[in-house]
Amino acid sequence: MSIYRLIQQQKKLIVIDELDISLDAGAQVHLIKELREFCQEKSVTLLFTTHSLAVIKVLEDDELFYLESNKGKCEIVKRSYNYIKGILYQFEGWDKYILTEDRVLASFIKWQLKSGGILNKEYIVIPIGPASSVIALMDENNGENFFSTKNNVISVVDGDQKNNYKDRGEVIFLPFKSVEKALKKLYGNNRNDVFFQGVVTSEPDEKGKNIYKRMEEKHLQDKIFEFVTKSDKVGVDKFKLDLQNFINQ
Repeated sequence: MSIYRLIQQQKKLIVIDELDISLDAGAQVHLIKELREFCQEKSVTLLFTTHSLAVIKVLEDDELFYLESNKGKCEIVKRSYNYIKGILYQFEGWDKYILTEDRVLASFIKWQLKSGGILNKEYIVIPIGPASSVIALMDENNGENFFSTKNNVISVVDGDQKNNYKDRGEVIFLPFKSVEKALKKLYGNNRNDVFFQGVVTSEPDEKGKNIYKRMEEKHLQDKIFEFVTKSDKVGVDKFKLDLQNFINQ
């Protein structure tokens, strides 16, 4: 009620420590949604701290920030939910950790690893967010070991990030710019292929997200991965071998 009164008074900035304290998870989520509407309506900025995963998960990308130490200085930086979850709550019980960008790349990695080859250790693939967040979380682990020791954690990012991190030995790159961009390129060059039958799209689709979504409506994800792999089988075989070597080392 006190927060609501301050919002109604149209205070420019309201700062609260541990906003969610004493509330259960359901109430926390409901509170965030209501406060967002009130703040937008009254043009008020609400700044608060929280350790609640329920709260963190419902925040929008441009609402979530993480306070971290960088070379002795505190910085406030935009971070994803999975990045913060990884640091605050960790992912315990695994031998190897593969940090990656999004659900499509994570699924492609899992598909590669289950499609043959002996794996001697337990592993987990964790989608974090943009490549910069993936690398930042890996670097954070290298200093703190909250996942595991440095040799048990790698980053796997899309091929379009190669120029940004090509000197990082603990980073593995997808052989194409991304799964979605590879599918878009195949669609542009072979749209008469039976695989694309019935799919017509002229929407702006720089990253290939639209065509990938359309193909998910027609095909199982494994079939999409099989089709994309044909565009660079040699590169995909090396990618798979690099992943297997990491897990088995």
